Amino acid sequence: MTSKQRLPIKLNMADRQHLEDIVEAKIRPHQIVVRTQVLLDLDESDGRIPLSTKDIVSKTKLAAESISRIKKRFTERGIDGVIPQNDSRNKKYFDDVEAKAIEIYHSPPPKDKNRWSYRSVAIKLVNDGIVKSISEHTVKQLLLKVLLNGRGQIPTYRISLDKLTRSKIRRLIKSSSEPARIKKLAQALLDLDESNARKPMTHQWIANNRGISNSTIIRLKKRFVEGGLDLALNLPTSPFWELTTIKHPSG
Repeated sequence: MTSKQRLPIKLNMADRQHLEDIVEAKIRPHQIVVRTQVLLDLDESDGRIPLSTKDIVSKTKLAAESISRIKKRFTERGIDGVIPQNDSRNKKYFDDVEAKAIEIYHSPPPKDKNRWSYRSVAIKLVNDGIVKSISEHTVKQLLLKVLLNGRGQIPTYRISLDKLTRSKIRRLIKSSSEPARIKKLAQALLDLDESNARKPMTHQWIANNRGISNSTIIRLKKRFVEGGLDLALNLPTSPFWELTTIKHPSG
């Protein structure tokens, strides 16, 4: 009787670093982090001795059959077969964590502090139940991703609408031909407007009253500041305005 052929897992340096980053960050869904840890535990590259299936079952609480499926998927399709890179649910999870980290960074700092540190943002994310755990290093990477000025400062996106732009947005909201989603984004721009000493609504208020997530609000502000109304609403063929880009300073 021949024994079943063993399927070895051998990761190259870049793949192993990528998987270690996922495990360290712990901001992907729990099942993704567990699968990632299984691949690391099974890795035989550079003379590593893999854990036994029994040890991995004890460590991860996965069934032996699940571990066998992970091995098979990796052998057949590589990392993408085990850790989906284009899963929209995972992307939304990342976006939400990133948006919340940025929102915290821009909020008033803790008592007796001049600003938020990466560590204090990480603690706040955990205490608020956004993530189960997250490292200071991961928070730093999330925040540095949105750097624009290269000086270690997170940009503040401020919306300042001129009279013409406000008029165009109001006409769009009243239109019967535009999708409800676009009207929500347009209304959010009015809510965020700080021109003529207006006091903008908070992200939380907009999220609750307009049905728009924090991450969407941040993307909306960023796109408007960088590319104007047509980019922010993604309506280059809209009949309500010319296609001239309207740029505003971030303040």
